[in-house]
Amino acid sequence: MPLPAKELWRRIRQEITGQPESRQIAILYRYLADWPMDFKGSYQVLRAKLADLLADLERVEAVRRGSGRPDPFYVKRSGAGQIALAGLTNSGKSALVAALTAAPTEIGDYPFTTQVPIPGMAEVKGVPLQLVDTPSVVEGLAQGEGPGRPLLQLFRVADGLALVVDLTRDPLRQMEMLLAELRAGSIEPYPGRLPIVVKPKGKGPVEVRRAIELGKEEGELIRRALREAEISAAQVWVRGPFGAEDIDLQLEASACKPTLIVGTKNDEPRAGERFAQLRTAHPLYPAVDVNFLNETHFPELQTMLFDLLGLMRIYRAGEDGKPGEEPTPMPLGSTVGDLARAIDHRLAQRLTGARIWGPSAQFPGQLVGPSHTLAEGDAVLLRMG
Repeated sequence: MPLPAKELWRRIRQEITGQPESRQIAILYRYLADWPMDFKGSYQVLRAKLADLLADLERVEAVRRGSGRPDPFYVKRSGAGQIALAGLTNSGKSALVAALTAAPTEIGDYPFTTQVPIPGMAEVKGVPLQLVDTPSVVEGLAQGEGPGRPLLQLFRVADGLALVVDLTRDPLRQMEMLLAELRAGSIEPYPGRLPIVVKPKGKGPVEVRRAIELGKEEGELIRRALREAEISAAQVWVRGPFGAEDIDLQLEASACKPTLIVGTKNDEPRAGERFAQLRTAHPLYPAVDVNFLNETHFPELQTMLFDLLGLMRIYRAGEDGKPGEEPTPMPLGSTVGDLARAIDHRLAQRLTGARIWGPSAQFPGQLVGPSHTLAEGDAVLLRMG
């Protein structure tokens, strides 16, 4: 019979206390790798806590090298979301980031040009997104080959993944290897935007944010899944139509990441044929083919990157309802209260409601409460008590 979750956490804490950071990381990896998938409820919450602790250890000073220098694989987050590019050597990751951002990436026609992650900022629909050029994925990555676990951890904490495939080489083989290495590292590349996001909490109620209308069947599906998983406290974000398998994947996968495919060098001979093969073999993944000479399909790629993260643009409005120039990026399904907290948590404490101009309003300037669900393009005038 397994230990109670509290006792298991006490044992893990005793095991890592006083250990060097590298040893703590190894211990947590061992526990997470052996974690039974049928552990539910408080065990699911504990598993999430261990994953967060592992991320903290590997991302900040805890993974400093012996020289005392910061970990080169730690990328400070910036913008509305972070998308990491994953690909084999010479797939075009660096050229892609350089074309979309002003990042000082190193581009070369020799293998393994990129040695450490290089972030850059791209403005998409008026919203800053962080794109991260990364070292090449190699066979055996999860076993420590090449960049090893630090690279996998970077993918694990990113908000989304772009799998970059060179269309002058066998695209199916590249995709097979990328998916295999990510899954070996307990990362599930989900095709496109996540339709539902479930985040267990230690305490509190189940809070549901929705970008679409939920019918009785969908609501019961969520309640049943959380009940069977013995989760009584969670945040649930519904971004689109979903099924039971989407919820199960959220609860069972250690890191479920929204993912798209970018085929590069589409101006080369047979690139179109290879891209068609890629689309046929992986029809569920959003995919676009580009090249770096005339930047074909770059606007389409930028839109896909924005949509991948499940974001919408909300504008602050004046008394006349005229929206400001700069949007505030918010997750799909966010409410007026969420917007106030995103701007300043002190606003949320005084918030009484808002006036809305835009798609979510029944008429211009509609007065709504803090729980009103916002929509893309809304202009909002917050009201304080």
